[in-house]
Amino acid sequence: KAFKKGLVELDRYRRNLMAIGKTLIERIPENSKVIVLLGRSYNLYHKVLNLGIPELIESLGYTVIPMDIIPDTACNTDVVERFPDMYWHLGQKILRKALSLAGRPEMFPLLISNFSCGPDSFILSYFEEICRHKPYLILELDEHGSATGYQTRIEAFCDMIEQYAGQKTQPKHRPSSRIQYRLDDIKGDARIWIPQIHPYIPQLWASVLQHRGFHAIAMGEETSFQCNAGRAYCRGSECLPAALTIGKFLSCTDSAPPGSSDVLFMPRAEGPCRFGQYATLQSEILDRAGKDNAYIFSPTSENGYAFLNKKTECEVWKATCLGDMLYKLRCRTMPYHPQPEMCEIIFKRTLREISTKMLMGEDFSDTIRLLVHELNCCIDYNQPRKPLVGIVGEIFVRLNSFSNQHVVETIESCGAEAWLSPFTEWVHYVLALVSKKAALKTRLGLFVKRRYIQKLEQDISKLFSPVLDNMHEPHVSQLIEKGQRFVPVDFEGEAILTLGRAKLFADQGAALVVNCSPFGCMPGRITSYIFQNNPEYFEVPVVNLFFDGIGDIASQVAIYLKSITLTRAEMQHQFFSSFKKRSGKRYPSVISDNTGVQNDHPS
Repeated sequence: KAFKKGLVELDRYRRNLMAIGKTLIERIPENSKVIVLLGRSYNLYHKVLNLGIPELIESLGYTVIPMDIIPDTACNTDVVERFPDMYWHLGQKILRKALSLAGRPEMFPLLISNFSCGPDSFILSYFEEICRHKPYLILELDEHGSATGYQTRIEAFCDMIEQYAGQKTQPKHRPSSRIQYRLDDIKGDARIWIPQIHPYIPQLWASVLQHRGFHAIAMGEETSFQCNAGRAYCRGSECLPAALTIGKFLSCTDSAPPGSSDVLFMPRAEGPCRFGQYATLQSEILDRAGKDNAYIFSPTSENGYAFLNKKTECEVWKATCLGDMLYKLRCRTMPYHPQPEMCEIIFKRTLREISTKMLMGEDFSDTIRLLVHELNCCIDYNQPRKPLVGIVGEIFVRLNSFSNQHVVETIESCGAEAWLSPFTEWVHYVLALVSKKAALKTRLGLFVKRRYIQKLEQDISKLFSPVLDNMHEPHVSQLIEKGQRFVPVDFEGEAILTLGRAKLFADQGAALVVNCSPFGCMPGRITSYIFQNNPEYFEVPVVNLFFDGIGDIASQVAIYLKSITLTRAEMQHQFFSSFKKRSGKRYPSVISDNTGVQNDHPS
């Protein structure tokens, strides 16, 4: 009752505030130039957090008003039409006020944000798009700044205001028309580009879709040039995958035949993670890049990405499971193969053969069995295991080799074995969430679907027997159970999966867990903090890596692996030293545990 009463009182307060604001705005002298502060309440009104910037602007002779008293001439519908999937409440409010200011030539927006604020990394781009026809200023504050440090930028902003002549007609803000939500809206001859979200899966997806009549193409691994090309169209603080995928797509469209169209396959989620903003930002970038025949196809997690007919969806799911298992076999095999370079060639050849069979609609089972047999002939899988390293984190960065700077190869070069959390993990999680929210009838259908795709996944797994028999993935309910110790189930996103899988990796014998995220990743920040402050729960060391497309971040893993290897070697040395003293026999000081330590004893 108290809470409901509080909501009524809050609504009354806001209405009074708007009435007072209307009176104050009417009192502003004609032809006066007003600076309107936009941002989050704690930045606008907290005298420490805002660094006294409102008072600084007033001292320069300008009237300053907060966005809360600006009457709305735009509504949330206008915001969502222009910027789809704006699911943040404060994001809607800031952009709604910015749209309302666009038609007021005497008012100039100044947006106060925090350095590296997750949602603002996308909201600021949309804000710039709205305000680019008049002077505006964005200040990203942090604890190292002061009002004096920002004074020069504010003074330059005021100079721009004084020189601004104003526009007689304000530009119309059209809704985004580049995002397509149904596969039927894509022209039959359009090239559908699939980002390299996994080392193997996109190639298999492309083959399945080509067999079904779509002109689908796997974009392949990205380059630094393409990454920088995408970042040139961004503000810089967005997620790495957003810039990387659009940069690669722009490069792919350069080869488009005249009159053809290109479509970027970019799924979305409904928040709170920034993933749901990729398609919106990328559609704005295509506008700025002048790509008239380029579009984005963006199916949603809200319906479990159900955008294909059932038969095609079944084949795509098989390709997904196969890609995950094939790469798991590669990671299980590579550290133990006598010729690693030849092993890599074998897997690339097998991927091409399977892709060709899928393109022709043929069965690929014999190809997998032949691969497993070929590997069994040259590798003893019963030899002692090398240190096992589990890889968790944001789905794109942990699976995309360019983004994570080939962290799997780094792990292998340090004498360890990598176990990568699969792509299928996210699909199972999304379907679990959809089922939880659905009505009873829909939930029954989803139950049948989930059991069916689990059966398909098990059938694919059997093809890799016996090599991967002891490397089954845990059920998504186990991940949620372990992760909800720290994160509520209702808080959607990858954080709960990352935490749960890390714990289960430790239970499955991992010596180290690597948590991969884009720089500034919101779930990544949450999980990083939890890992650092709860080592006793996770039991094994966790390395938190944040990638931004530059530097050599992955090499940090080598430091931890070297420490683990030395520790194991020292334990062996102490054991055999004490054993020699007791028995009086001579034994080598260290035996092989496949840790990279030199072995002088054949057994």
